Amino acid sequence: MADVARSRGVDVTEAAAEAIPFDEGVFDLVLMVTTVCFLDDINRAFSESLRVLIEGGHIVVGFLDRATELGQTYEARKVDSGFYRLANFCSSSEVLAALTQAGFDSLSSVQTIFDSVGDVEGRSSVKPGHGTGLFAVVRGRK
Repeated sequence: MADVARSRGVDVTEAAAEAIPFDEGVFDLVLMVTTVCFLDDINRAFSESLRVLIEGGHIVVGFLDRATELGQTYEARKVDSGFYRLANFCSSSEVLAALTQAGFDSLSSVQTIFDSVGDVEGRSSVKPGHGTGLFAVVRGRK
């Protein structure tokens, strides 16, 4: 993806989320999509995200919720997946707790994908909250 971005004229900095190479308070948004399951240290990554955000900035985290029925299916089948083999899936509760511990507030969440991915026709509905949809998105504010 970095190569695609570069080919489109985007400046790319490759780094670990646990050691973001930018000054404090320079971004208004940190976005992590299907990232938390591959972090070495979720608490450090969220602390770093808080550090680089401006006051009032937001973090948005999209992830597969391990605690859902479909999440349990993904967890059980990840050894057969080329992409998720090394994943450490988190539950919404774990992500919310880690964001709170890092210092984020005004947490809100939405969720989607309530049926087996193979059974989804068209768009899946988006509902508030978390705990039943496979894909959860949580937003927090600095």
